[in-house]
Amino acid sequence: DLPEGVRRALASLGVRPPVHASQPVTESLVRAADLVLCAAGEHRAAVVGTWPWAAAKIRMLDAAGDVVDPMGGSGEDYRASLEQVEGAVRRLLDELARAV
Repeated sequence: DLPEGVRRALASLGVRPPVHASQPVTESLVRAADLVLCAAGEHRAAVVGTWPWAAAKIRMLDAAGDVVDPMGGSGEDYRASLEQVEGAVRRLLDELARAV
């Protein structure tokens, strides 16, 4: 279930919370993916360390650095994290659109 701070941040943007359940990354998920996005450098290092053959398709969501983790923070922390993710996704979509 999504934390209340995430729900409030999404609601402030008029976005309905998605139905989502996290799951551990697995070799089959990595093999099936064209692109694997990580929120933190330590996540990327762990995935690349486990499946080095996939290093070329494993990258950071935000090329500028780690996505700020708002867990336990204020509503403003959640909103700032959401804005960072939104900006990173928009930049990534632009980059991918230019590549095709």
